Amino acid sequence: MKQEYKSANTSVNTVKLPAIYSKIDWLTLRAYLFSHHMIDEGQMPLVLDYGCGKKTDHIAHFLHYYNFNFLGYDPYWLDKGTNTIAVRSNPDICICSNVLNVIKEKDIVDRVHCEVIRQSKSGQLYFISVYEGDKSYAGRQTKPNCWQRNETTDMYLFNKEALKRKVITSQLGSCFVF
Repeated sequence: MKQEYKSANTSVNTVKLPAIYSKIDWLTLRAYLFSHHMIDEGQMPLVLDYGCGKKTDHIAHFLHYYNFNFLGYDPYWLDKGTNTIAVRSNPDICICSNVLNVIKEKDIVDRVHCEVIRQSKSGQLYFISVYEGDKSYAGRQTKPNCWQRNETTDMYLFNKEALKRKVITSQLGSCFVF
């Protein structure tokens, strides 16, 4: 499937931490993973950022501070070898931040969502955020080769029932955990 609009130009941030990272209580999350036997004591859980963007050193540094390992996947900015390793990594946590909302084609949104979920292990946690735009449900081109869906967050949820059963905190606002 081919995207009409490439989202490469929507994520060119090189120093600012994506907002989703500051909405997660990393110490509590680490304790949760350990208490639910998802990691062993002293293990550094692996965070996969699906659609991480151009520069990720600041994200990796931030996560390392909280004793998490980082791996990024981005078809526009990272090389094929890095992306192959990422999709085969079997992470403990997967983050997909402001990716789904910049894809015009609903079938590609669904495929990306499935790719994130498919490579998971049992009990993996997901943090998915989207920019809702003007919430008009009328997608539009926002600048050359960039698209915004303008849909509310719940429109992107692949399995709403699974989400309801696995939310571990409600303090994330529009950032869902499942």
